[in-house]
Amino acid sequence: MKVKDCSILVIEEKNELTKRLKREMYQRIICSFSKENILKIIEETDINIVFLDIMTSGIDSLEMIDRIHRINTKLVIIIIVPHGDHTLVVDSMNRGAYAHLCSPVDLVELELLTQRALQMQELIEFNRKLQLDIKKEYSINNILGISRSMQIIYEKINKVAITNATVLIQGESGTGKALVARAIHYNSDRANNPLIEINCGSLPETLLENELFGHEKGAFTGATDLMKGRFELAHAGTIFLDEIGEIPLSSQVKLLRVIQEREIVRLGGKRAIKVDVRIIAATNKNLESEMKKGNFREDLYYRLNVVPLFTSPLRERKEDIPILVDHFLRKFSLEHKKTIQGITQGAMDRLLNYSWPGNVRELENVMERVLIMGEEGIIMHEYLPLSVQSTTLKEGSSNTQMISEDLSLSENIAIIEKYLIEKALKKTKGNKTKAAKILGVSQRGFRYKLRRYDLN
Repeated sequence: MKVKDCSILVIEEKNELTKRLKREMYQRIICSFSKENILKIIEETDINIVFLDIMTSGIDSLEMIDRIHRINTKLVIIIIVPHGDHTLVVDSMNRGAYAHLCSPVDLVELELLTQRALQMQELIEFNRKLQLDIKKEYSINNILGISRSMQIIYEKINKVAITNATVLIQGESGTGKALVARAIHYNSDRANNPLIEINCGSLPETLLENELFGHEKGAFTGATDLMKGRFELAHAGTIFLDEIGEIPLSSQVKLLRVIQEREIVRLGGKRAIKVDVRIIAATNKNLESEMKKGNFREDLYYRLNVVPLFTSPLRERKEDIPILVDHFLRKFSLEHKKTIQGITQGAMDRLLNYSWPGNVRELENVMERVLIMGEEGIIMHEYLPLSVQSTTLKEGSSNTQMISEDLSLSENIAIIEKYLIEKALKKTKGNKTKAAKILGVSQRGFRYKLRRYDLN
């Protein structure tokens, strides 16, 4: 937005700045010095910038800054002060004023300051939208599945996200542990603060401690500058310690201290630094077995295992496979600009009967591969990896009669959708409210689908 196109509220008594701005072709100028009128304008008008002359009689400028920001936290307030009044400038900035101008106001300085303020507003709005997009991407709705194990995960995420409790996520590789950790963070009160992730198994001991705790300048050869560690970077947010079972015992002692004391000491440092960090850890190891072997400290385990979450392997929740297949095919058809017409029943049968040792991650990779290799958008079993193709089909594996290569993608999806709705209704003994919740759809949307598939 150009400076001369923005809406400006000038709070002054003599209208001097207002007249000067109007002469300079600033079109959208409102002037007021009545306390009640000012607040009404803020509530009812789309204002971008407020210029507040602190010499306006009857106005307590510090109180006015507070009251304006209670109505609209995004408003930029620039105060106008007499030369030399530094105390009021400092007090105003502490209350949330963006900057100050000295009277009489230099209009060139005003325009530059206003332009910077508008750019800051745009950046704040961009960051706000980015945060919303991130929250949407990592919302619970994007963790797909209708199986009972997935319903338990949803319930626990909802309960634990609103707390600051430490969470330990356990499950095989590829079961979505990182996705669960992100969902917890982005559905918590810390969502607007950092989520810092580190794979503890990817770094040797010396580098791991440097990454976690940081170092002081001169701490070791090559430490030419101070470096903050992941715990400091995650202050007021969340740190996700993936593959926590790979941390060596000597580093486990230091990590335990951080969890207990909520403070870190940089490598080469002596001063303890307080950190406000929520800890989420994940592992594909059985930590209880690791404790018995002497590879994992018992006290650290119990500090981490405040709220345990378990992500089930895909072989134990086969009913989620059609939903995941549909999701991945939609995703990769957009990425690779390929039209999908359907998936054959033979291909789906093999997907349903394969053991999926690599879990959801393996299924995702397979779906991308077959979409690229498929001809005319038809996913056929011949395009599946040999390990999946050679799966022995169980008797009755085609009893759902869901997929046909003679149908379009939308027709195949409708068949799957109807099947899943019927299964959800059966699981809830006909309770439509519970069935809608299981499927993650609104009551209104669920009623529409019931009418569409004649399931009322």
